[in-house]
Amino acid sequence: MTSRRLMSALPVVVAVILPFAVAWSLLVVSQTRLGADATAALRAQGQPDGQVVTFTAGRIDPGQADIRPNEAAYVGSVSKTFTAAMTLRLVDRGVLRIDDPVVTHLPAFRVQGPREETEAITVRMLLEQTSGIPTSAGIADLGERDHVQVSARERVARLAQVPLVPEPGAEFHYSNSNYAVLGQVLAVATGSLYPELLREEVITPLGLTRTNAAGEGYGRDVGCGRLAFFGAGLPLCLPHDPHGVAEGYLVSSPTDLATFVEALRTGPYLTPESRALMLEPSGGREYGAGLFREGDVVHHPGDLTVAHADVGVDVVTGRGTVVLVDQAGQLFDSSAPFRVSQFGEPVSDGGFRVVALVMVGLAAVVALFIAADVLIRRRRTWWSVVLRVVVAVGLPLGLFYAAGRGLGLAGLLPWPLAVAAAPDLLLILAVASIYLLGSAVVFGVSARRVA
Repeated sequence: MTSRRLMSALPVVVAVILPFAVAWSLLVVSQTRLGADATAALRAQGQPDGQVVTFTAGRIDPGQADIRPNEAAYVGSVSKTFTAAMTLRLVDRGVLRIDDPVVTHLPAFRVQGPREETEAITVRMLLEQTSGIPTSAGIADLGERDHVQVSARERVARLAQVPLVPEPGAEFHYSNSNYAVLGQVLAVATGSLYPELLREEVITPLGLTRTNAAGEGYGRDVGCGRLAFFGAGLPLCLPHDPHGVAEGYLVSSPTDLATFVEALRTGPYLTPESRALMLEPSGGREYGAGLFREGDVVHHPGDLTVAHADVGVDVVTGRGTVVLVDQAGQLFDSSAPFRVSQFGEPVSDGGFRVVALVMVGLAAVVALFIAADVLIRRRRTWWSVVLRVVVAVGLPLGLFYAAGRGLGLAGLLPWPLAVAAAPDLLLILAVASIYLLGSAVVFGVSARRVA
């Protein structure tokens, strides 16, 4: 009786899994045919309220429709560019030295390994992301349920358990932890908290009006956005992280960002030496002090679970672009609008073609099992039961491990990060695993009765 009920439910399972696979595939295909239109790149991804704002020499270009240049939003890792500028202004005034060892300001600072490696890490290496601290170190905290409660000091202290990837100064490895440490260095060197330094070194000198470290949206809840879910936006609100402002939780607006990057490009805000550190990466690298460089364009992207930002400027012409959206997730090709606007590139399929293929593959695997259950009426052997269990358990573990390794983690991708990256794929995975485990139980009971 139970087996019959299960068989009668199979069309429902098929109706849940396969349409999602088809919808995902069609969306991915549509992403590759948008052409050179940044606004279309946003709208096609279910983000009609996102902003692509262009500017020249720090001033918003006139004649742009549907923009809100003074609307504030989280800027994610663009915060690192602010932190880098603050650091270099302090260097310019002699409060810090660019090649100071970090332990000069943070005596308790440690990484796993010989003490000499810790002592070799300098302020310059933090700025240029060449300290040897791995990418995974800046991701691990994000996987904690209450990571916003972890203080900046504690996040830095945890690096004592993190081995360096290469030796300090040898290679570029992007890590949030570099700027978390830098934020602590600034606090100790000046005796001021980060929000105070931001006001003194950025907001007041440049006359910014919509930039802060408190998560203030000036009448707008910047903590609420949408998570990409099968081409739609899943509403989601997250709390402000006051301990992560140096690396990812500043708020700003298109007007303020245009003013800020123009000050980095030209004018008296930075000395020529500090400006060169930001705009001209050394050693053939693509990352200077808080900015990537591609050709004549310097830029930085930023991502949070419910927000994405891009800001960049051509250092020769002064033409730049700001992108602010309240959506993120693996299905949202977050870099496309900026690259279309600033570089004139066609919209690519980003990384979600791979995710789409994985999802279609999952649907195909389950469809095969369903077809076998419908068409083959003889009783299942224990081998069939074992195979279902192996696939049901192995698929999630394999995908989580591969995703974790792709991010430089030693183990599985943390569950909260997986939900933030691809909730749609997780739904497909959950339905597939539940069906396979459920059918394994049913057929296992049946096989046992026969035995």
